[in-house]
Amino acid sequence: MSKKSRPVYLLLAILICLVSCAKEEERTTSTTTTSALPESRLVSSSSDRSFSYDVYKDYAEITAYIGSGAVVTVPATYQDTAVVSIGKNAFYGNTTVTSVTLPPTVLNIANKAFAKCSSLTEIIMPGVKAIGMEAFRGTALASVNLPAVLENFGKYALADTPLVTVSLPASIIRSGDYIFAGCKTLTGVVFPETMNEITVRMFYNCASLTEVIIPPQITKIGGYAFSACGALTKLYVPATVTDIGEGLLYNSPNAVIVTEKGSAADTYAKNNKITCVYETFPIQ
Repeated sequence: MSKKSRPVYLLLAILICLVSCAKEEERTTSTTTTSALPESRLVSSSSDRSFSYDVYKDYAEITAYIGSGAVVTVPATYQDTAVVSIGKNAFYGNTTVTSVTLPPTVLNIANKAFAKCSSLTEIIMPGVKAIGMEAFRGTALASVNLPAVLENFGKYALADTPLVTVSLPASIIRSGDYIFAGCKTLTGVVFPETMNEITVRMFYNCASLTEVIIPPQITKIGGYAFSACGALTKLYVPATVTDIGEGLLYNSPNAVIVTEKGSAADTYAKNNKITCVYETFPIQ
């Protein structure tokens, strides 16, 4: 079996919606956090040769990259304060940066922090616990090593990237919608065992998916999860899936649902005029 035709094996676990949103209008807290950074009083805003910073009483946040280098190493401290966050739009649209290394002190990557960094092929982020909405959308990441401490994944976080395969760590407790939307080279995703949901449009427009095998711990598939997947031929849906959103295979004309007779997926297929076949699931 060729690499491209190899089935996608999803090992998915419980999505627990735990998110702490900071108020952007209050300058007394981080204005960009997607995780529970501590409330802290803003002390100063200043810059060095490479970065602009907001320095709070308890931590520092990078608000912009102002350097010219393609290979970037973020410092662990600034003015004797730990750098714990890459702020909203901090690298947004930078077409020069190819590699970024974050220190273990950085816990948070905020919304659109690296979005549209079209030359970014490498991100090293050992301590990151939260990745915000569209954080890496439109980058050149063909692979990414997600940290074992990652907990929150924002909407569109890795959308429109050239990822081929990706493994999500078991630490994830919250995952947004559209995470892999538009990843046209994606052929495989490994999810942690405790997830029980495929979120809305998670694999929308993933043109290289050919077969997807959903494991028995999954109970819910969000709307349009596998829509616009033109190469998809078989979607294996176990009887454990009892909640399926609308438009599951919308604009995926070659796909059929493989499931058990009488299952929710069987009923869904009949109600939505999708071809349904009954086969033994491949051994995972």
